[in-house]
Amino acid sequence: MDGYLLLRALHVTAIATWSGGMVANALVLRHGRAAPGLLQGMRLWDSHVSTVAMVLTWVLGLVLAIQGGWFSQGWLHAKLLLVLLLSALQGMQSAGLRRLDNKAGEPKPLAMQPWLPLAGLLLIALLATTKPF
Repeated sequence: MDGYLLLRALHVTAIATWSGGMVANALVLRHGRAAPGLLQGMRLWDSHVSTVAMVLTWVLGLVLAIQGGWFSQGWLHAKLLLVLLLSALQGMQSAGLRRLDNKAGEPKPLAMQPWLPLAGLLLIALLATTKPF
């Protein structure tokens, strides 16, 4: 297997792990008060798995973009903007989990929407596979 395919496979795996964690975060934020043990477990998963997967997604994606010479292409700019928005959503979710666990407030309503990471992932996948502009 050549290096590009290995990087791409790792990138896709990191994306799947990160997006799955974001969907789980949203569901726990909606229903976390009912199961405090689940909330604490989700905070650990978020910090040790989902956040690491987000960082790997960024690093591997940037390496792939550099190797592909895609920084001058509009589809990559749109994709990077969407990934940046998903990263901000991840931060809102992490803060919401902390607030709920510490009983220090409510999570932001946007952070509790499990469809948002999936919609972002779909748009990103469409941009990466079709490279429309």
